[in-house]
Amino acid sequence: MPASQQKVTLPERGIAHTSPLHRSGIGGDFQVLGKLSEVEMLREDWRRMAVPDAMAFQSFGWNISWLQHFRSQYDEIFVFVRRSQGRVVAILPCYGKGGSLRLVGDEICDFQDVVAENSAEAEKLLIEIMDWAKREVRRFEFRKLSERGMLLPLLKRILPECGFVHHEKVYGRCPWLILCSDGEEFLKGAKPKVRKRIRRALRRLDDLAPGHEKRFLGHDEITSETISDLGRLHEANQHRKAGASIFSREEYRSFLAAAGASEDVGMRVLELRAAGGELIAFDLCFESSDRFSAYLGAYDGPYAGGSPGVCLLHWQMDMLPLRGITEYDFLCGEEPYKFDYATESYEIVSARIYPNHFRGRLAVGSLRMLQAAKEIAKAILRKAGERK
Repeated sequence: MPASQQKVTLPERGIAHTSPLHRSGIGGDFQVLGKLSEVEMLREDWRRMAVPDAMAFQSFGWNISWLQHFRSQYDEIFVFVRRSQGRVVAILPCYGKGGSLRLVGDEICDFQDVVAENSAEAEKLLIEIMDWAKREVRRFEFRKLSERGMLLPLLKRILPECGFVHHEKVYGRCPWLILCSDGEEFLKGAKPKVRKRIRRALRRLDDLAPGHEKRFLGHDEITSETISDLGRLHEANQHRKAGASIFSREEYRSFLAAAGASEDVGMRVLELRAAGGELIAFDLCFESSDRFSAYLGAYDGPYAGGSPGVCLLHWQMDMLPLRGITEYDFLCGEEPYKFDYATESYEIVSARIYPNHFRGRLAVGSLRMLQAAKEIAKAILRKAGERK
């Protein structure tokens, strides 16, 4: 029989945790976990189900660190769990905020996904979640879903049958490429402008920072001091772009330090340092199986003439194949340089999901009308620009 969800108010601001809801599901048990301590108990099952090439954003270390360090960002925890014969077979980590259910870490990750032993168990969990959501009258705001992941295609298939309507739009694209055997092979096959840019950058950096040093840090070498060092460089040079540095948030720095210490996250830091030890540039990346993903980077303005970011990227093209890496993922972003290097891309999609009743259909209809209006406005502006 369903257990009632008893609310317990904790000292932290704006958080209402709930006790687990247990009930029989599709050939198994369905749970909704609402306490951090309950989620922490999933550690071994979560890590067991994470496939070798799963992204950092789906790892236990990333998700539990976000829940621990971003407590001011959510109202409630909703971690959905499916068990079969007493064994955890699927997990979808969510949180509640402003009446919507969202995916854990959605504001700082490039995409999220369901964690499951296989797609069949993931589908059963999603059907159970939608059944629960209809009873609870819940809506979903899934901001970042990858077309290469498991969750997005499953949602598209089951939502109509489960009595839900949804609106989706493209959030962005993730460029990627298959790596060559080393940096020189990459240069041979690169576009002429890319090849020229890299060779010029390598020469200029040698002139600007003679005797510079490259460093590769694994998860066991990344400390809170490392994150602080990266944060100082990022904050000092963020003025070249719009908005404040994400490192200006203390909770983000403490989160990165905690996530970086977790082996299953696969965090790696690549640094360029001057002969005297000064940090010139860095790339914060993730390594999983044969994939390497570039998450965040920065370089020191005075060294801009040497294009240290380009030099770091070339070093990765040269060094990563030796680690068995075959795929380099730039993650989500429309920066032109990413597409200069990449040979492929995949889409990240945002989806808003509502129960199929009058208010839900009205909300989806309004979102579709708004998107159509924006596309018309963009087309008009493009034509106006062409006439000029």
